[in-house]
Amino acid sequence: MSSFNKDKRKKNGLRASCKICQELSNKKYRQNNRGKLSQYRKEYHQNNHGRLSQHSKKYYQNNRDKVLQRTQEYYQDNRDKVLQRTQEYRQNNPSKRRALSARRRAAKHNATPPWADKAAINAIYAEALWLQEFTGEPYHVDHIVPLNSDFVCGLHVPANLQSIPSVENLAKNNHSWPEQLPCQTRRGIDHQWWNDLQLRIECND
Repeated sequence: MSSFNKDKRKKNGLRASCKICQELSNKKYRQNNRGKLSQYRKEYHQNNHGRLSQHSKKYYQNNRDKVLQRTQEYYQDNRDKVLQRTQEYRQNNPSKRRALSARRRAAKHNATPPWADKAAINAIYAEALWLQEFTGEPYHVDHIVPLNSDFVCGLHVPANLQSIPSVENLAKNNHSWPEQLPCQTRRGIDHQWWNDLQLRIECND
C-alpha cells in the first residue's frame, strides 16, 4: 500500500507529500480556519438543503441497519460526552425544552381516547424503564404510528406503543411508520406537490 495519495496531475500519479504529512497539514488548516469552515458548511447546507435531505433519506433507507449500529456504537464509545452535550443543551435552551415538552404533552392528551387502557400504557412505560436499567442503555416508548405527521395521526394507546432503544427511536423520529407509501417519506417535506398543496390551502383561508 502506497504511503502517498494518488494525483493524476502528477507525472508519477502520486501527490508530493505523504499521507501522514497531508493529514497533519489538513488538521492544522482546520484548526486555524474553524470559523471559515463552519460558515462554509452552514451556507452550503442552506443552499443545498433539498438535495442533501434527499441523499440522507435515500442513504438511510438503503443502510438502516448500518446507521443504527453505527449510532449505537458511537453512543457506547462516547456515552459520557453525549450525555454531557445533551445536558448542556437542555441547560442552555430551557424555553425550547419547555415548549417541546408542552407540545408533546398536548399531542398525547389529544391522541388519548376515553377508552384507552391507562394501566396498559403505564405498563409499557414501566417496561421501557426496566429495559433501561437492565441493559444500561436508554430506552424510549415509541409511537409506532406518529402522533404528529403530515400524513397520519396515531393514537396514544397500548397497541400503538412499543419500547425500543433510544437510538432507534431518534433515528425513526416521526418520519416512518408501517405500510408507509413512498410519497409519504420524510413527512412530505421533500415533495413539491405537498408544499404546493399547503400553499393553496393557506391562500384559500
